[in-house]
Amino acid sequence: MREKVNDDKSTMDEYDYKPFEAAKKRLDLNDLLDRAKVEKKTQRKNNILIFSAAASAVVVCYLVLSL
Repeated sequence: MREKVNDDKSTMDEYDYKPFEAAKKRLDLNDLLDRAKVEKKTQRKNNILIFSAAASAVVVCYLVLSL
């Protein structure tokens, strides 16, 4: 009647549990720098998009009020 603890895979899947494994790949500084560079580009694109949307809204409001 005893159940094996390791056979219960549902909790592992439910909580996205991944057992600790020995580091197969070493941490590469170039990968981290590339990831930071890509993240910086996406942040810059998002900031430009938000700024242009806000500027467009201001221009549209000004045009509506000036008519």
